[in-house]
Amino acid sequence: MNRPSRFGERFAAAALGIAAAAGCASEPKPPDAPAVESEFWSERESTYRGDPRGPFTAIRAQYLALGDSVSLFASEDSVSAVPGGTVAVTVRYEDNWGFTIRPVAGWEPPTLDGEPLDGSYQTGDGAGVRLGRYLLSFGELAPNLGRVLVYDPHLLETRFHGFPVFPESDDLRLEAKVTPAGRDTVTLGTTRGLEKEYVRVAFLDFEVGGTPCRLTGFLPPHKKLEPLFVPFQDETSGGESYGVGRYLRVEQSPTPGPVVIDFNRATNPWCAYSPFYNCVLPPEENRLAVAIRAGERTPEGH
Repeated sequence: MNRPSRFGERFAAAALGIAAAAGCASEPKPPDAPAVESEFWSERESTYRGDPRGPFTAIRAQYLALGDSVSLFASEDSVSAVPGGTVAVTVRYEDNWGFTIRPVAGWEPPTLDGEPLDGSYQTGDGAGVRLGRYLLSFGELAPNLGRVLVYDPHLLETRFHGFPVFPESDDLRLEAKVTPAGRDTVTLGTTRGLEKEYVRVAFLDFEVGGTPCRLTGFLPPHKKLEPLFVPFQDETSGGESYGVGRYLRVEQSPTPGPVVIDFNRATNPWCAYSPFYNCVLPPEENRLAVAIRAGERTPEGH
């Protein structure tokens, strides 16, 4: 699945608790808020620059159903799928879902996480095979469907010039009343026409400029302690901000009380920067009838 989940853990928005409904308190405006937001975006940017496998360096994707195979060959200027390539990749399910990677005769001996690839390996999400200057990453896109992503780390500095962000706004760092949502399972669509299941965990009620608003917080099935996933659209979506929508992460806590929603930390999904990613679409219930001019803006060229 997509890597927006790992970023969510690292860049979770601050919260005071979600266990029960509570009345709104005064809007928190810590005096060091601008410094805190600057640190958030600096850390996010440094993480992107430090990761050779990210949307800015993705150059190719192969989508494989269970049992399908593809042979990949690397040259100096591209990676292509050819018979008898450098590595053969097969999607399998035995004890665990994953990929079998088998080296074959080719342009340069591949390595798996820095070690020579000299046998057949069963691997799960994220294991990295290097082909010359290129990297391969493996993941489950949907049930019975895997994805092999090809990256060229050399493209990072030419493609990534930082994140476009609205000016920091105190008015869009606010408190929300929390109502538990019953934890029913819902199906959300994705940018590749697939579906993903989530659990509806909490309703978050707040006001923006006097307009009542509500967002729903979700979690993947069988998850309890992760930050709430809050995908949303607003009146800037498709113009000033990315059309698919943006994502927020809100920390959970066992302490009852309001939560802090900080729209200054609204981030674009990875599909904003690469067509090879599969991103969750915000549901209709998370469409806001107000403009949220905070957080990440529309990337250049989109």
